Formats: sequence, structure tokens, C-alpha cells
Amino acid sequence: MNKEVLKTIAIQLLEQKLVALDTQIAAVQESAGADTKSSAGDKYETSRAMMHLEQEKLHRQRASFETQLAVLQRIDFNQQLERVQLGAVVDTGKMKLCVAVGLGKVDVPSIGTVFFVSEDAPIIKAIWHKAAEDNFMLNGKSFVVKSII
Repeated sequence: MNKEVLKTIAIQLLEQKLVALDTQIAAVQESAGADTKSSAGDKYETSRAMMHLEQEKLHRQRASFETQLAVLQRIDFNQQLERVQLGAVVDTGKMKLCVAVGLGKVDVPSIGTVFFVSEDAPIIKAIWHKAAEDNFMLNGKSFVVKSII
């Protein structure tokens, strides 16, 4: 399995999310600019405040995606790993995990389903620094680290 393919897919997904957010931000800004003050002043002010809150939320999401992208770009996916750490692809036999950023479940051509998870995810905390063939418990269930790439 080529881990660089996983990195490329994750970068593309984050970049798509950033483009979608930019579109949403532009739409909210355009809507705010088009909203003219009416005789119902309170309604106008409430609408403006809600748009401002929406803009803040979108900008926070954008900053989060930018941070994830920066983290992802710093990870060396070419290194051979013997223990679970950033950049590892872990096969438990039940799922494949890419320890990088929290993008969730992604169907990857020729590889199958891969769960992109951050080092803060509970499952990664349970297997952090484990080696191949090590056992771990999660939610009362026993798992085995089959392999680390």
C-alpha cells in the first residue's frame, strides 16, 4: 500500500472542503450586503447579527481545516514505522486506520475503506505506540494490531 496515495487523497478532501467553505462564506457576505435596512429595524438587526454569527462559524471551520491541512503536509508518510504514530496506517483486521487528521471514513480505490483519524481519537489513544501483533481494548472489545505500514 502506498501511503503517499492516502496523503494525496486527504489533502484533496481538505482542499475541497476549503473551496466549499469559501463558497459559503461568499454567499453569506453577499446576502449580508444585499440585506437592506427596512422599517422593521429590530428584524434587520437580528438578521445582520445572525449572518455575522454564521460568518464567524464558517471562518472557524475554515481555520480548523487549514490547521488540519498544515498538520497533514508536515507528516512524513514515507517513513517505515514499527509503532503507531502520526503517519502510520494500521490494519486491525476489522478496519484500516490512517493516523493523520480526522476526516472519517473514506473509500479509497484499490485499498478499500480507510478511516482517517487524528492522534486525539479514542482508538488512536488506545493503540498509540503499539507494535504489530499487540492487543488493545476499546469499548470493552479486544482488538489486535495486525500490521503497521
